[in-house]
Amino acid sequence: REYDGTAAGCQGFLLQLELYLATVHPAPSGCESVSALVSCLSGKALEWANAVWSEGDAALDHYAEFTRRFRAVFDHPAEGRAAGERLFHLRQGTRSAQDFALDFRTLAASAGWNDRSLIDHYRCILHEDVRRELACRDTTLTLDQLVDLSTLLDNLLATRGRPDRGLSVPSPSTSAPTPMELGGAELRVTGRGAIPCTICSRRGHTAGRCWGGSSGSRGSRQGTIVSPQVSRHQAHPEPPVAHMYVFITFPEFSPHSQHKALVDSGAAGNFIDRAFAHSLGIPIVPVDIPFPVHALDSRPLGSGLIREATAPLGMVTQEGHKERISLFLIDSPAFPVVLGLP
Repeated sequence: REYDGTAAGCQGFLLQLELYLATVHPAPSGCESVSALVSCLSGKALEWANAVWSEGDAALDHYAEFTRRFRAVFDHPAEGRAAGERLFHLRQGTRSAQDFALDFRTLAASAGWNDRSLIDHYRCILHEDVRRELACRDTTLTLDQLVDLSTLLDNLLATRGRPDRGLSVPSPSTSAPTPMELGGAELRVTGRGAIPCTICSRRGHTAGRCWGGSSGSRGSRQGTIVSPQVSRHQAHPEPPVAHMYVFITFPEFSPHSQHKALVDSGAAGNFIDRAFAHSLGIPIVPVDIPFPVHALDSRPLGSGLIREATAPLGMVTQEGHKERISLFLIDSPAFPVVLGLP
């Protein structure tokens, strides 16, 4: 291809030319290599070469010296900055992690930084949402592993889109202050992320304290434990809560059906409702060592132990991401699938 003197394309042009010259047999002389280079020039680059050629410069017979002068004229980094400085100021911004990682790797290849510096800098300049998800991940990852994980997390965040809203419950007309409720902690599966109540799908309480059943009364639900109240005033209903979802399919078991999965990247694993798994005919296998699962207030969730998981199965998200995944079985009819750590 022709090179017109654009600074950004200088290194790539010389690399391609040198790769081509390396395939020529017998190896071309210095003068022949310079002639090959000049024959690929246009625009300002050709004007410069024409001036050098007209002077009969001795560099015309020495490819290494000619390319040294060529680089001195045309090979200038963007904005006059070296690769290391450009890498230092690089940020992900609104780009995808995949596009950002390409720019990062390109600059890192010529910046001369060691691996530890590259890893620490890469973590710091990612988008805030991706940094937050990486905060609880393994800090011993290599740069390649870190880039792969950040790209996966970024894609997962992108699939969330605009969050769905929880059910909206009108507030009572009374102006009395909202009382506090003991133990009103968010439900979660061992890990950092919060999972809503498995009965009413809202956050702020566990299934054992759920008041949002069909009757709308805490005390009227059978099998419900009524928690103590700090105040005798009636509590205001909880405000609607945004949940993050992604639509998924299991091609091996429901190829034509999409299922709504709750995204909770802080949860310590991926989970599926037992009845839902059985309805799809997904094979179930015992885990090697049962382990506890509980709410944030330390109450057992369901039986309190994870004893079974699905056999590895294919999963496809709404944006076409495919992976093999195994999900732990829990009793969560409100959210048939919970996606946690990738």
